[in-house]
Amino acid sequence: MMAASTKNIIDSQQLQHIATLPKHDGRLALAKALSIEEFDEEDDLRSSIIADFHYNNMIYAINKGLPWSMVHIFVILAKDILEQSPANHNNKLKVQHLIDYMLETYYKHYQLYQYITTEKQDEERTKLKLDIEPLSSSPSAFSTGIPVEKWEYDRDISAIEKAERERRDNRTVKRIIAERQANKDIQLSFQKFEDRANYLTEENIADLIADAARAYVTVFKDKLVESIEESRENLEYKLVKAARGPPPKSAKISNGRIRSPRK
Repeated sequence: MMAASTKNIIDSQQLQHIATLPKHDGRLALAKALSIEEFDEEDDLRSSIIADFHYNNMIYAINKGLPWSMVHIFVILAKDILEQSPANHNNKLKVQHLIDYMLETYYKHYQLYQYITTEKQDEERTKLKLDIEPLSSSPSAFSTGIPVEKWEYDRDISAIEKAERERRDNRTVKRIIAERQANKDIQLSFQKFEDRANYLTEENIADLIADAARAYVTVFKDKLVESIEESRENLEYKLVKAARGPPPKSAKISNGRIRSPRK
């Protein structure tokens, strides 16, 4: 009787050797390699028929000129199908559908599948940079929207005004720091003579006045330079804002369409 085995113990080299044997010896050698127990040809027709099945499959594949690796796969595949057929004898029609599908797809385009699975393909990748502006958490209704020209104008003006505010804030901070340093320098001019207040001479008083005057002149000069620089930057700000041009004419959005004002 045949004993089913879940382990394939035959390989391509064994098949090559079995193929060189006479048919009778080859049948028995292949049956033994496929885990079919020894059987009596007359008393065990079932095992004899199965041995013929496997041997004929091997000879068919060899005669078709298949490589030994494919002969091995064919023999093992036929063995698995045969062993599973008793449990699936009611699924013949379903199996036939699967076979027809493979014939109409894979084997119909066998050379194509063979090419794409054996030849290295050139990779072609398209890279696209796309800037996406996220929506707010609660976007407004489309009917309340504004034309893109107006939106772009407001955005540009907002950016210009923001830069101007930052410039003014920075200048204010610098002015405060400069005034504190100037006051500190003036105080230092007087502190040099505080310990000698009762022994001041004309020369000391002259030095004190000169130091104080230099400190005040420096403060005045810095303020004058700062005022000129601020005037220049204010003019640049106005020119940049004017260069953006006037705001676009008003337009309304109705039913998904932009309606421009009549001329």
